[in-house]
Amino acid sequence: MRRLKPHIGGWSGCINGELILHISNAAGCDSTITTNLTVIPNTSSTQNVSICAGSTHTLADGVVVSTAGTFTSHIANAAGCDSTITTNLTLIPNTSSTQNVSICAGSSHTLADGVVVSLRGHLHHTSRTLQVVIQRLLRT
Repeated sequence: MRRLKPHIGGWSGCINGELILHISNAAGCDSTITTNLTVIPNTSSTQNVSICAGSTHTLADGVVVSTAGTFTSHIANAAGCDSTITTNLTLIPNTSSTQNVSICAGSSHTLADGVVVSLRGHLHHTSRTLQVVIQRLLRT
């Protein structure tokens, strides 16, 4: 092991090794303190994440983000040392489309997600919301 000597005010360097300090103890006699120092390296990593526009992502440090960009989180790694995690977040745009369908009264139509409808009029449908707007073609 490397033997390091202290400088006034503390230790110099940050390396693995055996640190030996000679000082006087409380009774005024020589005292030797040996410290075996192991420096555990900090870690870093990069992750690429894609989310749908309008969604959120929770970073490693607990911060919630919803915009595209590069984000840096600092947390402790498994050894308790600093860990830097860089997250490259991209947004995937949502898509929409319009389908104009006419059906005869009493008939049905199967939507793209498998939902069967049998309404007369204009239909707006998403996987989250089913909103039906019926346009009356005949007045009663």
